[in-house]
Amino acid sequence: MLEIIKDQLSPAIEETRRYQTLQALVNCTRRSLLPDAAVSDEQRRSWAKEIRELEARGVR
Repeated sequence: MLEIIKDQLSPAIEETRRYQTLQALVNCTRRSLLPDAAVSDEQRRSWAKEIRELEARGVR
């Protein structure tokens, strides 16, 4: 059993999780569901930019 445990590798999913979170934030249609309902258009644009950067690196 120890050999099986030692053979396991944790997936590198941090970027994928960030991508999913950004998609949820950008595509949310109700301010009340956002962590900060007073989010600015500039902040939303920066989220969209980060999405494009992650996609350029192959994260989806």
